[in-house]
Amino acid sequence: MSAHDTDPSSPERKALAELDRHLDESRRAKGKNSNNGAGADGPTGSMAGAMRLGVEFVACIGVGAFLGISLDRWANTAPWGAIILIALGVMAGFVSAWRMFRHWENEAARQDTPHQDTPKKNP
Repeated sequence: MSAHDTDPSSPERKALAELDRHLDESRRAKGKNSNNGAGADGPTGSMAGAMRLGVEFVACIGVGAFLGISLDRWANTAPWGAIILIALGVMAGFVSAWRMFRHWENEAARQDTPHQDTPKKNP
């Protein structure tokens, strides 16, 4: 170790402290402005949200189809149980998508509004 490594007033230490301060500021700014799924969702962004939307929609239809076919076999009502429950699954998928779109819209509006601690500019 050299004398510069332990001396808190050395130019290297000062430069490292300045770099550390800039990195901290950058991380704080990125944390405030990033779309990291607050709410989810989409846990990491729009691609994850789109995947979630697709999976939920297909799952709603799949559950409806499974229950409809099972009902038809049990009650011997083919094809009416499947038709009705698949239609309900499609409607449930649209409701799920609508809720997700509304959530994304609210998140975007919340990010667009200024925070209370932000000073207001005079015109």
